[in-house]
This record gives sequence, C-alpha cells and structure tokens, in this order.
Amino acid sequence: MEIYEKIKEVLLVMKKSILKPKKQAQLTDIVEFTRKENTYRGRVIMLREKTVMVQFLDPQAHIELAYENNKTVVSHDNYKIVR
Repeated sequence: MEIYEKIKEVLLVMKKSILKPKKQAQLTDIVEFTRKENTYRGRVIMLREKTVMVQFLDPQAHIELAYENNKTVVSHDNYKIVR
C-alpha cells in the first residue's frame, strides 16, 4: 500500500506544477539566465509571447560571449526573475 501512497503524492505534485504557470517577467525586471555554462543577469527591455529581450547588466558580458551587442533573447523557460 505504501507504493500507492508515494505514487499518489508524486501525481499530486505533478498536477500542481502543470496547473501553476510560471510567472513571466515584465518590462524592467531583472532576470538571471545561463549562457555557455555561465550565469548572467540582465534587464528585460522587450516582451514576446515565448521570449524576452534582455540587456546585459555587466557591460563586458557580451564581449566574453562574442555577441555583437549587449542584448540577447531568452526563452521564458530559461530565466528566473531576480527582482
């Protein structure tokens, strides 16, 4: 009987995580995300349905990533809101 209780508990957690959508960032929020195994922070400057455009807070971040400018696009699934 114990295994059924564990399965029931796991299913309940899964149900809650599926029904509770992740909070999406808003304009000017600071988000944290990963690029090439490093963590970066940036300010949200544009919102889209599935992504946000972020301006790096660290002025050297785009240089070490070899990006042309200090902005990048991040999926809503790939960041966490810092503030």
